[in-house]
Amino acid sequence: MGKIRLVKGKKLYWLLTGRGFGSEICNLLYAINYSKKNNFEICFKSYTWSYKINKGFSDFFVKTKYVSCSRNNMMLDCTLLFLSKFTGLTSIIFFNRDNLRFSKINKTHESSLIKVYFKYLFKKAILLFKTESLHTIFDSFQTVRDFNIKELKNDRSLFLKEINKILIEIWKVKPSVNSRICQDKIIMKGDYVAFHIRRGDKIVSGEDGFYGINDYVDKLKEINDTIKDIIVMSDDYSVFLELKEKYTEFNFQTLIKENEKGHDQAEFNNRCKKQREEDMIGLLTEIEMAKNSKIFIGSQKSNLYRLIEYFKITGCYDISIGDCDYII
Repeated sequence: MGKIRLVKGKKLYWLLTGRGFGSEICNLLYAINYSKKNNFEICFKSYTWSYKINKGFSDFFVKTKYVSCSRNNMMLDCTLLFLSKFTGLTSIIFFNRDNLRFSKINKTHESSLIKVYFKYLFKKAILLFKTESLHTIFDSFQTVRDFNIKELKNDRSLFLKEINKILIEIWKVKPSVNSRICQDKIIMKGDYVAFHIRRGDKIVSGEDGFYGINDYVDKLKEINDTIKDIIVMSDDYSVFLELKEKYTEFNFQTLIKENEKGHDQAEFNNRCKKQREEDMIGLLTEIEMAKNSKIFIGSQKSNLYRLIEYFKITGCYDISIGDCDYII
């Protein structure tokens, strides 16, 4: 695909926000893919990211051409920050002022008259700024997702390969962070399997189903009945204990903390910086182990599953019920 061809007036400003880690990274990959295919310059900002410690994405990753705008614009940054906090908008396309409009992300935003008012207010204000050729369309989030869903449906194999290239390009872990990952990760001598077993808020909300530990072990036995070393990724320590107790023929290892009883994104977002940093290092370590596994088993309805699949491309097996081939 080559480098992005910069076209005057065609920029996509993309914000990382308060969603889960897998969701934010996958959506960023889709935004970059959309920008490359449509000749947009993507300007990626992370000052509203829930995993931010000091600066944002660059707290953990080496800067790339996508990490920040080609030049800083404080007025624009403040506008985006305000819009993100009070209207839920996460991206802006600078395109054609004649097409200026506001798009709502979901029904929650549609029902809020106050948010609609602020959208209107900033629509008028932006026209006065006259910076960065402010020809604007709010919000490009769904446009980006629809574009990627279409590509996925057209050719899933090609889509995975192209997203993999983008992921490898942006996933440049800082040396100091990589050192901690190498120190914390579990070392397996031979081939091993990684289970990603969800509990917590995604199950409660119905976004994903509840799958028992037997579903994972049965799936593994269908695929390969010789590998006995298994890394367990989960947000609930009781899952690890249950596996160890019931399936003694396997060697289960985990980084799950004993006090973890199910992930809650809202609760995570309110944690102190030190705790969020520790949790982030733990997650990055799990991802490193999962992407190097021989077999990865999880639910394709999970963004983290899809992130691992974008790394591995092959060797990932879906435990979920129903057709998930076109989920992003």
